[in-house]
Amino acid sequence: MSDDAAAPAPLVPLSDAADRAKAADIVEAYLERLGSPNSRRSMRSALRKVAGLILQAPGPVSPDLVSWWELTREHAQLLRATLSSGPGSPASTNACLAALRGALRAAWLTGALSHEAFLHASDVQSVRIPKKQTGRALSADEISALFQALAASKTLVALRDRAILNLLLHGVRRAEVVAIVVGDLEVDELLIRMGKGHKMRKIRLHPDAVAALEAWLTARGTGAGPLFVPIQRGNNIGPRRHLRPKAIGDVCDRWAQRASILRFTAHDCRRTCVSRLLSAGEDVERVRRYVGHTSLTVTARYDLRPYSAKDQALVDSLFSESPPCN
Repeated sequence: MSDDAAAPAPLVPLSDAADRAKAADIVEAYLERLGSPNSRRSMRSALRKVAGLILQAPGPVSPDLVSWWELTREHAQLLRATLSSGPGSPASTNACLAALRGALRAAWLTGALSHEAFLHASDVQSVRIPKKQTGRALSADEISALFQALAASKTLVALRDRAILNLLLHGVRRAEVVAIVVGDLEVDELLIRMGKGHKMRKIRLHPDAVAALEAWLTARGTGAGPLFVPIQRGNNIGPRRHLRPKAIGDVCDRWAQRASILRFTAHDCRRTCVSRLLSAGEDVERVRRYVGHTSLTVTARYDLRPYSAKDQALVDSLFSESPPCN
């Protein structure tokens, strides 16, 4: 909202019971359209914050105090400016703006607001969120330290976790790892049936990963069922049930600590896989298919090689023996 723009007429909290019931119906109509209880809980909280700012209250208030049908674009712009200049994050600001748009849409759908007024009032842009690199790629030294720590432990946990970490470093997602059953393994290949979006793919495994899986299978037994199962106290194989995805995060934390390397996540192993394959000169499209990404744009975000390495790869391609164009 520009400095010379006229400030919108302030709204006052609703006091009439019928008006408050009308506002409550609008709020509930919006929240019911959301897909999950968590979303409804989050956006109800966002609406309370929005209501407090619109009514210039000292803090969040019940959204049924707001006459949503009286809001204008100027109110929305003032709300955006207030949120942007406050202590909240851009993501928090955008959540509040999304809640505002949702309430305005519900007001239109319930007949409390005309379509034209809805379009005008909801025409407020989200706040731009600066993109920053998330996660990290493990170095060759860290990977070496990790497997040295695993080799030094003679427990079933280490045997299982060595196989798990090998698969993570092949770019297999943690949810995919816990879903693997024994029948998905075939010599040096792994069939991933429960990929993201329920897409299947088959990947070739490095000999070290094959050896780790064979060692774990020897201890576990080759019977059907989940490949990775819990280990009970006393170093015994537990019931043949799937591990939870959280258990894969625990595997990463446990061996990062024992190998005295920086903490890493299961998804950092996936980033490591993509970065190492690209560093080895693999074509980005082949890498995309191998890790099961939907687009090259997603794969590019997982490339955490230092810029010097990327620049060198570019120069090597530019001055290769075979020119890119004839």
